[in-house]
Amino acid sequence: DLLASLGMDMYLPAVPFMPNALGTTASTIQLTLTTYLVMIGAGQLLFGPLSDRLGRRPVLLGGGLAYVVASMGLALTSSAEVFLGLRILQACGASACLVSTFATVRDIYAGREESNVIYGILGSMLAMVPAVGPLLGALVDMWLGWRAIFAFLGLGMIAASAAAWRFWPETRVQRVAGLQWSQLLLPVKCLNFWLYTLCYAAGMGSFFV
Repeated sequence: DLLASLGMDMYLPAVPFMPNALGTTASTIQLTLTTYLVMIGAGQLLFGPLSDRLGRRPVLLGGGLAYVVASMGLALTSSAEVFLGLRILQACGASACLVSTFATVRDIYAGREESNVIYGILGSMLAMVPAVGPLLGALVDMWLGWRAIFAFLGLGMIAASAAAWRFWPETRVQRVAGLQWSQLLLPVKCLNFWLYTLCYAAGMGSFFV
């Protein structure tokens, strides 16, 4: 979860220097941030049902693999168009990891008092990323250059995925027989969904104002 969120914030200090390196405009680089934010949210509409059908572990490991490939590509590419495409892939991987993590917590702690504590810890950790991420990114950029930021994210996800491969069990015992695509947009019709979504969006957006 931390690496997924760091992918949105860690490279912010390097944004002013990236247009020259990629031969593009500042608005294009800023678009990579917006695209990542949109895709990491929209991807949950897909990866949530997929994790219900395929299981948490395959979606988590697949998302980790996509994140690693994208991050390493971002560290190497000199094309703005390729960079944008890789950011989309990175966001999809991050979204899959986020969904699988929270779904696993729900599988294990559903109906138990500990669930509030676990969700509180995860929420607190994610809330710290917008503050800590840019600072960490600035240090990496100062020592090794902005490309090393994405290499750092990729290497971190390799370590996290290796640990998940070894220690992360499948928690979704009951498999869903069929994926009901018609149900993907059901939350849009729910007032509570919009209430929580808008409050969270306003809170997270305040970090960038």
